[in-house]
Amino acid sequence: MKKILSIFLSICTLCLLMPTVVFAQVPSGLHYSESGDTVKITEYVGDATEVEIPDTIDGKTVTEIGEYAFLSTNVESVKIPDGVTSIGMYAFRNCGALKNINIPESVTSIGQGAFFSCWNLENIKLPSGITSISPETFVSCSKLTNITIPENVVSIGNAAFYQCMSLSSIEIPKNVTSIGISALAECDKLADITVDEGNLYYCCEDGILFNIDKTELIQYPINKSCESYNIPESVTSIRVAAFSLCKNLTSISIPASVASIGDNAFFSCSNLKNVSFGMNSQLESINRRTFESCGSLESIVIPESVNSIQDMAFYGCSNLKSIFLPDKELSIGTEHAILDTTSKIRYKIENGKVIITSIDLGSGKTDVEIPAKIGGYPVTGVADGLLDKISSHTHYYNWTEINGKYKGECGICKEKTQEQTVPTIVINAPDQVCRTHDTVVSVSLPEGLKNATLYHEFSHSGGEIDLEASDGLNGKVSHESYPGEENSLKFVVYAKTSDGFEFTVTKTVEILDNHILEHISAKDATASKEGNIEYWTCKGCEKYFSDKDGENEIELKDTVVSRKAPEIIEGKGQSVNQGEKKSLSFTSSAPFNEFKYVKLDGKVLDSKNYTVKEGSTIVTLNKDFVSTLKAGKHILTIVSETGEASVEFTVNKTSTVKPSKNTTNTGLGSNIGLWISLMFTSLEAMGIGLICRKRKMK
Repeated sequence: MKKILSIFLSICTLCLLMPTVVFAQVPSGLHYSESGDTVKITEYVGDATEVEIPDTIDGKTVTEIGEYAFLSTNVESVKIPDGVTSIGMYAFRNCGALKNINIPESVTSIGQGAFFSCWNLENIKLPSGITSISPETFVSCSKLTNITIPENVVSIGNAAFYQCMSLSSIEIPKNVTSIGISALAECDKLADITVDEGNLYYCCEDGILFNIDKTELIQYPINKSCESYNIPESVTSIRVAAFSLCKNLTSISIPASVASIGDNAFFSCSNLKNVSFGMNSQLESINRRTFESCGSLESIVIPESVNSIQDMAFYGCSNLKSIFLPDKELSIGTEHAILDTTSKIRYKIENGKVIITSIDLGSGKTDVEIPAKIGGYPVTGVADGLLDKISSHTHYYNWTEINGKYKGECGICKEKTQEQTVPTIVINAPDQVCRTHDTVVSVSLPEGLKNATLYHEFSHSGGEIDLEASDGLNGKVSHESYPGEENSLKFVVYAKTSDGFEFTVTKTVEILDNHILEHISAKDATASKEGNIEYWTCKGCEKYFSDKDGENEIELKDTVVSRKAPEIIEGKGQSVNQGEKKSLSFTSSAPFNEFKYVKLDGKVLDSKNYTVKEGSTIVTLNKDFVSTLKAGKHILTIVSETGEASVEFTVNKTSTVKPSKNTTNTGLGSNIGLWISLMFTSLEAMGIGLICRKRKMK
């Protein structure tokens, strides 16, 4: 007995000395299954709102969260441990209370619909190791405001972010090669989609998602602010639900290149009023629910190319008054494809003109409006018996023109117009142009005529080349565009009057291989005008030549002979006595309007001392001023803008004799020497007489 007790105590002691193994507590209601060394969480049926999944259970690593594991539970927060590598399909579907979930970097796979309808989930960080976002992963996560797609992701599945109502923007990384149907559809606040510039499969333009070639429009952001949008002409297909719920869109233009439009493409675009298809559209079908619930749509023209209108295509378009259908065998779905209240008007296009062939008014309708154009072509007539069903239409007149007058008759209601005069349009262009010269053209329009366009073409090639122009009716055709074999260029103006009469006016310009030379005779230069040498100029190319054969080209400046310097042409050699009051006039050859001022003996003369008048330039020195001039030679200079003209004139000195103080000037002479000589002669004569008398007396 003692021996047995001793053995028992020894065993107990060994047990106490061995390491203690502690297993993490499994949350209540968390079910799992084991497979080898790993554990899979299969179901949670507990009541706790915060759940922390242990990293190991029974010493085995938790590696997987199974399909539907937390389906429709009330959990608000879930912590997933490192070591988990996959989250199964619909694992957290309908967890409407789930706000926070951490996904460790160890996760490499997230199954389809994993977070489907997690309405309160606001933020989530995806691990960098995942390579795909499965279909429906975040459907109806209405509070999810932003998400970053990891760079390793190569595919985004169908409806991956469908109806993420709070998502405002998203970026597609460069490695994505596949984006599924409706992946970003009906995201109510989505205003912008961007694509990494390095992506080789997708691109964006103005926030709109396309494939790399822009042949497929994948997604138009619902919250984009634009009211109207013209789809690029490169697009051939529009993806399913591409514009679904675009509430801001009022007008859409679909180019002729679009051959297919996916289901629900414009579903519930509640403000969409205008839908237009390009001329010669290639569209083959209006698919299911394409325009369903477009409540503002009032009228639409279905292209001639369409062969079928599928179920529900226009269901819920309560304001759709009329739909224009091609007059051919057309498959129309039986399930609300077109409402009974919508008028159905059949048409056909012949030679670019539309004829209305039949009208089904629909329930509650008494008449319809006919547009001016259908498919880009004018409506020109209606079949017999239909006029009473038409409330309004745009007149299309069949015109006749005789002797410069025109008048028309409406092909729909047969109303006639008053006779009018055809407006006169003048094309201003040369009759001839040489091959090395551009052709300059302009068009003169009569008052009130504004609808006119200018084109040009060549006679032989028949090709049409864009006119280099500052506006539609002025410009030039470069000589470099003249084809070598062409010898004429035709300008054509297409015009339309305010009442719709269309007409054309033409002007033909002859293209010459040789210059059209005009002889210009030589002309002498004057002081007022330049002259020129003899030369020849080409009317066509406006080049200049010094010879009559047009071989020696010169520039226009080389033909100019400069104006002559001004010169005095009247008034040379004049003289005046000193102190004499006499006006002196001088004429310069310079033009009167170029006169500047007068100089006398190199100094500028005060303008009060002279007058100046035209013809050519006549300067007259005032007589009072002339009387003050000193004796001698003087130089007068008339200064003009083109130069100076100078002339010399003389002021003569006057000689005078001063009388003695006791002698009165009698006016008989003023030569004192003469009087002295006469006095001595008289005295001498008197002396001789006295001597002779004394001799006689002796």
